[in-house]
Amino acid sequence: MHEKKSSFFIIIIIVRLSAAPDMLNKKLLTLPKRSEVKVEDTWALEDMYASVEAWEADMKKAEELADLVEAKKATVTSEAKELLETLNLYFRMEEIFDLTGNYAMRASDVDKKNAENLARTQQYMGIVVDIQSRLAFLEPAVLTLSAKTLERYMKEEPGLELYRLWFEELFRTREHTLSPELEEVIAATGEMQQTPGNIFSMFTNADLEFPEITDEDGEQV
Repeated sequence: MHEKKSSFFIIIIIVRLSAAPDMLNKKLLTLPKRSEVKVEDTWALEDMYASVEAWEADMKKAEELADLVEAKKATVTSEAKELLETLNLYFRMEEIFDLTGNYAMRASDVDKKNAENLARTQQYMGIVVDIQSRLAFLEPAVLTLSAKTLERYMKEEPGLELYRLWFEELFRTREHTLSPELEEVIAATGEMQQTPGNIFSMFTNADLEFPEITDEDGEQV
């Protein structure tokens, strides 16, 4: 009787072990929902912004900086001090937009079906494109300076040395820089240029559903 019970339990164990791979495969082939993923395996977006309100505050700050840069349109290259102040404002704005953009896009990447995150990304892109168009005058304006004048400015305002690499790259590519008016037109098309990529991303990451297929072992995957 004891031997029969032992044999019965051994058979049960064998059956369960034989079924384990199938159960494991099904579990591996099922993508967990965002809410089911362990926190330690997700992006720590709160390291960038503790709340959406904090993100919105920085967006507003960047827009205010853009307004200050635009206000210097007529005087940006008039003297060394004006150029330094303008570039300080501009690159501070760029830093903030880099952070706010990274936050908005990573939040959207978490779940492409999340309407709030998608709207936040679209809000960010709309604001950035508008500002890029308004500030398109900056690079053409700097390119009107001669190398001799720029070097003099850098001696008068040592803080401009921080932007030496930017100056060098700007002048290296000056042949590919258009007039302020044309640069503004191109900048205004930024959102339109990104539309095909955004549509493809939404289609492949949110809307497209892949059906089960039969693999080489006859299993449904």
